[in-house]
Amino acid sequence: SITLELRYDVDVFDDMDFVQRFVSVALQIATGVDRVSRLSYVLSDEAHWLHEQNETQQALPPYGSVVEWFEQQVQNSPEAIAVQHGARSISYNQLNARANQLARYLAAQNIGSGSRVALCLDRGMELVTAVWAVLKTGASYVPVDPAYPLDRIDHILKDCNAVRVITVSSLRERLPQSTCELVVLDALSFDAFERSDLSEKPVASSEIYVIYTSGSTGLPKGAAVTHRGEVNLQLWYHQALGATALDRPILISAVGFDLTQKNLFAPLLKGGAIVI
Repeated sequence: SITLELRYDVDVFDDMDFVQRFVSVALQIATGVDRVSRLSYVLSDEAHWLHEQNETQQALPPYGSVVEWFEQQVQNSPEAIAVQHGARSISYNQLNARANQLARYLAAQNIGSGSRVALCLDRGMELVTAVWAVLKTGASYVPVDPAYPLDRIDHILKDCNAVRVITVSSLRERLPQSTCELVVLDALSFDAFERSDLSEKPVASSEIYVIYTSGSTGLPKGAAVTHRGEVNLQLWYHQALGATALDRPILISAVGFDLTQKNLFAPLLKGGAIVI
């Protein structure tokens, strides 16, 4: 017989089930496993847990884009509050109608699938309306924080090939002189445009937005997200947080931050309200 004495530093290995793992490996070798690459270092209870954690396959919502999802929610709760900004608030119906009018204005300027529209706006109703308006045309949006340095804004606008910049009068001075054509929301009237939903919808593979990195290791780089990816993310987000129509999340993160985009969509796909 063979007697084996095993010594190890419990301060390093004790919380790793070292002895059980060692015995498991020894048994595998004793039963004929002859290659290190074939050894399993996972205990049986861990293997069961890992299997459960990776059972993630499920059906996506029946929407090709977040636009379809939002418009369905408008039908479900037309009079519910969609955005609360201080003492001001707008319902789902009002938000959808405003977004449709702006979308039709943009579409009349040949903005649609494949176009990128920059949004240089502070957190507010104008930002939420502009996001949905751009997406309803089939285009994607590029959030530009007005607090960014001028040279960063200039780089983003040129790098993403934005065809328009949506902004307001008070932020015009934050934009470079060489920028593309502006859509100044408070200087225009969209009353002549229909308030109904547009017939054309973006598809799952359509780009939804482009987020730029900090540029800490060089120039800021754009990362594009698709509607399919956002629908999948929102499904997980709703399930993980147990989202309901009673939710009133506060939108406090920066406009150009990726997390902000998720929080712009999440409440409005569930019947909740964004609080600014």
